[in-house]
Amino acid sequence: MTPPLPASSRRLLPRLRQALRLQRWRIERVLVSGGEEAVHDLRVALRRTASLARVGRGVPAAAVSRSLQKEARNLRRALSVHRTQEVCASLLLARFENDPRRRAAARAAARRILGGPPSASALRAAAFVRRLDRLRALFDARERELSRLIRADEAPSAAGSAADRLDRRAERRLRSVTARLEASGPPRRPSLHPFRIAAKQLRYTLEFLEEGVPGAPSLLRTLRQFQDLSGEAHDRMELAAAVKRLAAAARPGAPVRSLVRPLEADARRVVAQALGAAGGLLEQVRGLHACLGPLSSSKGRSRP
Repeated sequence: MTPPLPASSRRLLPRLRQALRLQRWRIERVLVSGGEEAVHDLRVALRRTASLARVGRGVPAAAVSRSLQKEARNLRRALSVHRTQEVCASLLLARFENDPRRRAAARAAARRILGGPPSASALRAAAFVRRLDRLRALFDARERELSRLIRADEAPSAAGSAADRLDRRAERRLRSVTARLEASGPPRRPSLHPFRIAAKQLRYTLEFLEEGVPGAPSLLRTLRQFQDLSGEAHDRMELAAAVKRLAAAARPGAPVRSLVRPLEADARRVVAQALGAAGGLLEQVRGLHACLGPLSSSKGRSRP
């Protein structure tokens, strides 16, 4: 029989509350401090918030955690365009900074890719601020729920019912994301991005449940390395596609057209590296999945 995960269910409730507090603090810090990486840092904290909300959904009920997950996801998506523009422009400028023949064309293309107001203004838009207020209210509601459950579980009569439910819910989530990534198989270039997203879901779930999960530290190192490599591949593909669109709309012989081939070559190189790394990652994921056992085996199992 597969051993119960994680090793100590009694620590999961306070750990979940603390993890959500940390993401809320990160969100508020980004909003106050700003900086060049504000949009990126905010999106990471929102993605982690959504993952934590998903892990704990249904403890004690699904309404608040589902709404928290949805709001964090929608806020992150609202910033996606700004983040893509920033990354593409930055990569483009860096790529041709030491190329006198193409530097001017790269700078002109970067200005066109950025377009509009700076991304920091998106964080101050009225609609975005209203959504942030909604997110804060959901953080507050989830804090109250978890604090109430923790107090109840400290009572001798509670018998750890909420902790046990969270333990089973978290274990099932880990099995689910592991099985999904394994079932996807080795990615190809068109499926690299969905594979990368599935790997992120496993990473964030595993980081929360690291203690007591066999081989977690090694797998987490591989997941982080793959995320860096596949993230660069995704950025390079988006940059090449953006400049290709600009070139397609330009007149024949326009300077922007000279940027396309080098950028496509960069994208092919990094994508090949990411696809190669995916094979090693899958091997470790299969090992974890074999250790956890099939998803169906966790249904209805009582805790020892």
